[in-house]
Amino acid sequence: MNDPGKERYNYNKHIKPLSTVMESMLKKLGLYNGLMETKIDEAWEQIAGAAARQYTAEIKIINNRLYVKITSSTLRQELHMNKDFILEKIKQLFGLRLEDIVVY
Repeated sequence: MNDPGKERYNYNKHIKPLSTVMESMLKKLGLYNGLMETKIDEAWEQIAGAAARQYTAEIKIINNRLYVKITSSTLRQELHMNKDFILEKIKQLFGLRLEDIVVY
C-alpha cells in the first residue's frame, strides 16, 4: 500500500498561527500601522497617563516611529524624557518594537 518511492508531505511544517497570517496580510494591504495606531490610541491613557490622554491631538506611526502631537509644552517635554519607558510599555502591550518616539 505505501509506496516507498513517495515522500510523505508534512503539513505541520507549513501551518502558521492565525495571528501571524493576519499580521502578514495587514502589512501587505498597508493596514497594519493604522491598526497599531488605533490600539495605541485606545491604550494611551494606560501607556502615558491621564494628562497625556487629555493633551494628545494625534498619534501616527511612520517608518517604524511613533509620532505624537501634544498640545501642552510641559507635557511634551515630560513625554520626551520618558521615551524609553513608553517604547517599552508599547512593546509589552502589543509586541510592537518601534525605533523611536517623536513628540511634537
